[in-house]
Amino acid sequence: MHIRSIDALTALPLRQKVLRPHLSLEQSGYPGDEDTRTLHLGVFEDQELVGVATLLRENEFEFGLVGGFRLRGMATQSKLQGQGYGGMLLRECLARARGQGATLIWCHARENAKGFYLHLGFEILKGPYELDQTGTHYLMIARLSAASSASEAID
Repeated sequence: MHIRSIDALTALPLRQKVLRPHLSLEQSGYPGDEDTRTLHLGVFEDQELVGVATLLRENEFEFGLVGGFRLRGMATQSKLQGQGYGGMLLRECLARARGQGATLIWCHARENAKGFYLHLGFEILKGPYELDQTGTHYLMIARLSAASSASEAID
């Protein structure tokens, strides 16, 4: 397994297949996907893309979440979920955000992913609530410490 930066067009097919199968590929993009500050990561097994995540420089003002990244479009191929790819990818997201001086990562986590995020150090700020045709979600946050490594921040 290895993780590397990818572009939005590379992330889009897996994101759509796993997270937005009811939408077209074109409808599965996010505002900010093409922003130069946006980071798209892919996890690869051999040469096959098996997981994706997007980090956007976006604030969430209702809860005062500024100075961090919003995690969006985190998806692992269905047949490989539960095998560590997502955890590896999320740890890399945390490390890269910390490396860019971010103090937090926040996301709208789906009901079925809530436990995954809690296990990796996120906390729930709000929820449950329904979100844009994709079901029940929770507003979750991981607070980053510049002094700690990715593994220390989530273990």
